[in-house]
Amino acid sequence: MKKFFKEKIPAFFKQKIPHFFKVSIPWFFTKKLPQVFKHLPKNTWNYMKKARLELVILLAILIVDIMVKYTIQWTLDPHQRVSIISGFFYITRVYNTGAAFGTTFGIQSYMTARTFLLIFTSISLVAFFIAMYRFRGKHKLARITFAMIIAGALGNFFDRLFIRIPSGQYFGVRDMFAFVLGGWAAPIFNIADVALVFGVILFAVYFIFMYRPTPKIMGPVIEKDWKWNGEAWNLEMTAGVENASIKDKKE
Repeated sequence: MKKFFKEKIPAFFKQKIPHFFKVSIPWFFTKKLPQVFKHLPKNTWNYMKKARLELVILLAILIVDIMVKYTIQWTLDPHQRVSIISGFFYITRVYNTGAAFGTTFGIQSYMTARTFLLIFTSISLVAFFIAMYRFRGKHKLARITFAMIIAGALGNFFDRLFIRIPSGQYFGVRDMFAFVLGGWAAPIFNIADVALVFGVILFAVYFIFMYRPTPKIMGPVIEKDWKWNGEAWNLEMTAGVENASIKDKKE
């Protein structure tokens, strides 16, 4: 433990952080980013061909969520309630300035809560978009899970960013589904909330019971030699238990 605090941490700040700013960041902006934009149209098209399932689910949830929200907004007055199943299920029109189901994570200030939720949602969306991209063409449940989570987050993110409550002072998410269970009123929610909740549940089910990481060959190269096979030179390398051959031109 003493060695960790006396040697590892100072070495990290002395070597890794300067390297990150002097080498990694310039490399990213001068080498990696131009390559990303250069191949973006082709990679996007290839991704769309492999990801039809998740893209269709994502767009379907997002479109239905937005349509329902605007339908309720145009047909009901604020806090008006319409009984669908008497004493159990109601359609209403309310605005939620917190997270899903009205959660504010204990933050009292509206502006602080809104800023925190916008930043948290933005970071989460980037992470799940990357995860969905990396799972393209793989297990269907994982792809459906990511699509549901992203669609739910995007639906509420749009409201939190652009929709003002009728007073005009605050921004809020439009909620409309209200259940009363034995005298207890459940938190009012919308379709985006439903997609988020079921997406998270399926996410947990998949990664606990179904996900199996791809095994990787570890270990340094222990043998490297050029050999002529009668037609071309091969660089034969032995790493762990696997041989990798790199074919070179005939000489």
